[in-house]
Formats: sequence, structure tokens, C-alpha cells
Amino acid sequence: MKRARLCEWGVAGLCLILVAVAGAAFEATVEDVSGEAYVPAVYDALNGATGSVAIAMFQMRLPGSATPTHPVRRLIKALADAQQRGVDVSVILDRSFQYDHEQHRRIISQVNDNAAENLQAAGIDVSF
Repeated sequence: MKRARLCEWGVAGLCLILVAVAGAAFEATVEDVSGEAYVPAVYDALNGATGSVAIAMFQMRLPGSATPTHPVRRLIKALADAQQRGVDVSVILDRSFQYDHEQHRRIISQVNDNAAENLQAAGIDVSF
């Protein structure tokens, strides 16, 4: 059985669910956006958003040396552009712990901090 890969991108766990509401009934369209179709589908959804965008991701790793073409930098820009258009954008990121073997204690993972700071600088609500 073939398993669909949801993310060929350098970020994991991004899920976009688009639901159209018509009266008391709910209508939804489901598309296969695996493989190479994933990234264009994400940008199409972000660029077409008019009301709100809510994203929950396990990791949004943004290296300090990331260029403007880095996938996470491009995602942050698309979210910031939506925010500037008046779309209500919110992002939930994981705040997990890592074990520091040298100090024998748990420390808070900072893997999402750089991306969170960039999102917050753009006026986007970020929660952990």
C-alpha cells in the first residue's frame, strides 16, 4: 500500500483545511496535495485567503542565515502578506523539551523561536 507523503518541504506538520459553509450544511473539497502539488497548494490557499488562516506546525525551523528563497522564509512572507491584506492569521508552534545530557536536565527546545520572532514582528499571533 502506497503512503502519501504530506510534506516534501523542509517544514513538517503544516495542515490547511478549507471548509465552505452554506446555511446549516457543510461542504468540503478534498484534494490530493502530496508530492510536488503540496507547496503550490499552500501558497494558493494563503494568497486566496480572505477571512482567516490558522496554522499548527510541529516545527518551523528558520536558520539565522536563511535566504529570502528559503522555504520557511517564503512561508513567513506569505503569512505576513495575508496579515497585511487584513486576513486574521494565527500560528501554533510546538514548545517541546530536549534533554541536556551534560547538565542532566530538560531544556526548552528553541527550534521554533527564530520563526516565531519573525512572525510576531509581522504582527502575527503566535502561540506555543
